[in-house]
Amino acid sequence: MPHQSGTRQGVTLILLSMLPILAIAGLVADLPVLLEVFRNTAQHELLVPMVLTLPSLCVALFSSVAGIIADRWGRRPLLLLALAGFSLLGLLPLLFSSLAAVLASRVLVGLAEASILTCTNTLWGDYFPEDTRRRWLGFQQMFGPVSNALLALAGGGLAAHHWSSPFWLYLLGLPALLLAGLYLHEPATQAPAAITATVPTVAVSQAGFPWPVARRIAAVTLGVSIVFFMLAIQQGRVFAALGVDSPAVSGQLIMLVSLAAILGAACFNALRQRPVAQLLSLGLACYGISYVGIWSAGSVTAGAVASALGQFASSIVLPALIAWTLSSMSPAHRGRGAGLWGAVFFAGQFVSAPLLSGLEHLTASLGNAFGVVGIAALIAAFIALWTHKEERV
Repeated sequence: MPHQSGTRQGVTLILLSMLPILAIAGLVADLPVLLEVFRNTAQHELLVPMVLTLPSLCVALFSSVAGIIADRWGRRPLLLLALAGFSLLGLLPLLFSSLAAVLASRVLVGLAEASILTCTNTLWGDYFPEDTRRRWLGFQQMFGPVSNALLALAGGGLAAHHWSSPFWLYLLGLPALLLAGLYLHEPATQAPAAITATVPTVAVSQAGFPWPVARRIAAVTLGVSIVFFMLAIQQGRVFAALGVDSPAVSGQLIMLVSLAAILGAACFNALRQRPVAQLLSLGLACYGISYVGIWSAGSVTAGAVASALGQFASSIVLPALIAWTLSSMSPAHRGRGAGLWGAVFFAGQFVSAPLLSGLEHLTASLGNAFGVVGIAALIAAFIALWTHKEERV
């Protein structure tokens, strides 16, 4: 009797999607403590932040490999192994006093995160038809800001006790492993992919990976990811440039504007049947208005409103990109497609910061740099809408 996919599988996948963000959200409050603890280590100012960023780098480097493994040997076995590794390897810094050892353990955690992200996204495509899948992806985006806030709060409280205490949060991988073992089944991969007219379509074959559409998805994802991470990474600097000199106040503002992401996810759910190009156009237009608003903001309030619109946009573009990727791949190639998407998306995180830094140098201020990106996003929004009209993307 074939397995049925429903609420248990959807809720489990949403919970699993929280785990790869733990490295940033759960440990961000620990960064000042880590800098102080390892202050006598050579180049600590460069190396300590890598405790947070190394797992994301590994996701960018190894998600494609995880996708190939998932397609060849199965999603469920790789996912269960990765969840076990996530918890056990994530706890290793509790045993170390050396920064080098901590960083080495973070590379291993990154390998587990790459597999978790790839398998989770792949299973969204395997378990659910197009419209239901988009609805669940919208719910996932609603849960994201809440999980971020909870992890940041828990990490901050644990960091006050000891520098290594926030790593106890990796125990969350164990109940996730239990839920995955109980409710996630290995899908059949022989059925034809659910391709709809609302996404870019290609002649999908079980025999060959659809590189033309994959390259297109990768190019669009990289561009959107760069814009996505600019605000996510630089939000604190945006408020500082507007005169907020208290980290506590800045943190409160960041948490407040992040709530707009919930509204964005609700908007995505309401519009989920629209073509992907239209959804991306809407999201990019919101990003454009947001970044131009940051550029022209003359007060903290105006900057917060503009930033909130950017958070709103993030919950539209992210599920739209994932939905496009999953619907453009046959079941036999879906793991590889999801892995490629994850690799490109997280690569954008590393391109984003130096690109913004270069723009800031050229334009003489952070606000001006955001303005340039905002104008580019508005142009991209128009191109996405025009592409849909010309090609029915």
